[in-house]
This record gives sequence, C-alpha cells and structure tokens, in this order.
Amino acid sequence: MLRIIVPTFNSSNDLITSVAAISKYAGSGNHSVKIHIFDDASRSIEAIDEAGKRFNNVQVHKNLLNLGEGGNVNRAMSFLGRESDGWCLLLHQDDAITPEWFAECIAIEKRFHYDSKESTIFYPRIVDCLDLQTAIAEHSVCVGVGRADWDYREIGPGMAGIDEISREWTWVPSGTLIRPSHFLAIGGFHPLVKYGGDVDFLVRWLLSGRRLLQGDRIGVFKRSHSHNTMSRAQIDGSDIEGYSYILCRYSHLRSWRENIKVHASGLRSSLSMCFRHFAAGDRAKTKARLGYAVGMIGSLVATNTGLQFLLPKATRRYLEHEFKPIALEDGISMDAQEVSTIRSSLGDQTS
Repeated sequence: MLRIIVPTFNSSNDLITSVAAISKYAGSGNHSVKIHIFDDASRSIEAIDEAGKRFNNVQVHKNLLNLGEGGNVNRAMSFLGRESDGWCLLLHQDDAITPEWFAECIAIEKRFHYDSKESTIFYPRIVDCLDLQTAIAEHSVCVGVGRADWDYREIGPGMAGIDEISREWTWVPSGTLIRPSHFLAIGGFHPLVKYGGDVDFLVRWLLSGRRLLQGDRIGVFKRSHSHNTMSRAQIDGSDIEGYSYILCRYSHLRSWRENIKVHASGLRSSLSMCFRHFAAGDRAKTKARLGYAVGMIGSLVATNTGLQFLLPKATRRYLEHEFKPIALEDGISMDAQEVSTIRSSLGDQTS
C-alpha cells in the first residue's frame, strides 16, 4: 500500500482537487492507497471535513495545538512509522501529483518494499502553476500515456552532494517518496524553522550518508499564491532568520573564505532586490529586503566571530535545537505545548 501524507493548515479547495486526482489514479489502476491528512489546528476546516467524508481512502488527523509545518510533518511520519516502515509520499495542500509520478511511486514501493536499508529520497521535477485543475488537464493532453520508465540523476551523500545542491538547488519536499524510519532517524524537520527547513533537512540527510534520486520528468504541480511560506517570508523578511540559521549552523563545513563569499552573494542579491522594490514603490518589500541585507552582515560577523547576539532572535532560538532521532511514541521532536509556546514567543502562530 502506498501511503500519502498531506500536511494542511487552513486548506482551500486545492486539497479536494489533489485528493480527487489521487483517488482517480488509484481507482483506474486498482491500486491500494491511503491518504492521511494532518491538519495543524486550522481555523478553516471545511475542505478537510469534505475530503474526509467524500473519499473512502482518506483519514483525517487533527492537531490540538499548532505545531508549525515542520512539526506537523514530523508527527505525520511518526504516526505512519508506528503502522509500518513502508514508503510514504509527501504532498502539500496546494500540490497535484501527475499520473506518471503516481505510477512510479507505486512501482518504487513494490520494488523496495522489503528493503528497509534503502535510504534514498526519490523525487520528481516540480512545476509552479496558477490553477491545479487546469495544469493537470493540460499536462494529460500534452503528455498522454507517455513512456513508462524514469531516468534519475543521483546526488550522492556527504560533502560532494552538498556541493552539488549548493550549485543548483533542486529538491522540494512536495512529491518526495521516503521511508519514515530514515526521516525520523535524523530528527525530521526542524520544528521551529519557517524558511529554510528543507535545506536544513537535506544537509543533515546527505551528511548522514544517504542520497537523493531526482526524476527527469514532471511529477507535481504546485500552485503559486501569495500565502505560501516563501511568499510570506519575502514580504515580512523572516527568510533571513532561516537563511542565517543555515549559514551559521553549518559554517564549520566551509572555510572562512567560502563563508564570506556566500554572505557576499546574499548581500548583493538582497540589495539588488531592495532597489528594485524601492523603484516600484513597494515599501513593505523594500523594508524586508533592507532588513535581509542588514541580517546578512550580522550573520557574516557572527559566523566568523561567534558573536551570536548579532543574529535575529529567532535564529538564535533555532540554533539551540538539538536534532535527535524522533521516537515513534513521541510523534514530534519537542513537546507540543513547548513548540506552541516557543513559536508564540517568536511571534509565529501559523503553519
């Protein structure tokens, strides 16, 4: 059985579109599929309740407290890990999977079902779109049945893999096929980081000796909108909190010259965007990019001197977290009330 995790927060009708597509693929091929929707204490639950009532292969789980996106996925992986260590497909509430990737995930699950040592992340190409239903429909017309085989690009473990993703970032958690035990063994996602949690996870994944395989075809459509994590971060400037956390946490992997080079690149980019937003009259984004530039300078000094008081408050709190294997009984890497309290103190109460 292929198990699918869909973490949600205040989900829209995109969730129904995504679940309907999966159910259609499963029915046409007579595949056994279970969709687990993990809601993170949403205020709006209409779409979630509709999905639970409308589709027989859906199970809805509701958090009593808001754990954040990372904490919610950690809980989901832990829950499914208690059932078995079979492969899990991670999707988000604004994603739609293509029939080709669905069929490939079914094949991978069967091929490696009994191989618990297969510590690989499989993932496809991700394409942004404005409307999920339209994207899937147009994709089906253009591609048709298509070829059945997939070719993969391997990103190996260790520093070689980290160097490769540093040159060209390709991994997006949406559409990832992974075993819960391997996800939980390295501590899962950081329970507090809003922006950059995927980078943090992938660095630890590669450092632990595991690898990635990127498929050469489109597997997931992701709807672009102003409420996703990246869009919100670039408006309120919170992306510097996550980026400076990454640079500081893993600064020991780079020489001081390389650290300066990375910071300089980030500073140039933020100043360029700052001037662009200023010219366009967007004061909010101008302020956010200016704050990012200032944060880059503070991160550079902190990385090379150890003066962490120069870092944003949230970044300092992120750095305090110790990654430990997540026990199946715990469900999350920190106590739920503790996560909620810390996130509240950082001014963050949304997934």
